[in-house]
Amino acid sequence: MSNVEKIILEMSVNQAQLLSAMAEIGARLYIGQPNVLGKFCDASWDDLEKVKLILYKDLNLNSNKSINDIKLSDDARQLWDVYQVLRFFLSWKDQPNTPEERDWKKQMGVNFDSPTKTSQSEELIKIYKRIDYEYFFKGNSKRSRMAKN
Repeated sequence: MSNVEKIILEMSVNQAQLLSAMAEIGARLYIGQPNVLGKFCDASWDDLEKVKLILYKDLNLNSNKSINDIKLSDDARQLWDVYQVLRFFLSWKDQPNTPEERDWKKQMGVNFDSPTKTSQSEELIKIYKRIDYEYFFKGNSKRSRMAKN
């Protein structure tokens, strides 16, 4: 995968939160969970269940596809991987400890779990926290260190 063309994308935390939400929605739509759209529209749960039956003829109301389903497009897995990495970063960015020092009583949710690669064709995205060099060189390195997730 070293031949894959890569880019660097700079964004605000708010933009990362929006991208995370859109990646989650995209992945969930691929696996037959249109109910996730309820956050963005006035449709009832029942209406979204009807949409599910129309869009996903191979599913019933109580089923959905797995992100690891071999018949699923790898695009779905790539979206899920993007979501996992962003969710992980956003969950840990303001925590007083690191993932290695996880407090299981306070940091129990899956959002604190390390992302697991599901894509067959792409590596997990990497996030680098931008260093504020002026702050860093004034001797305040603890809050300015580069964090790689």
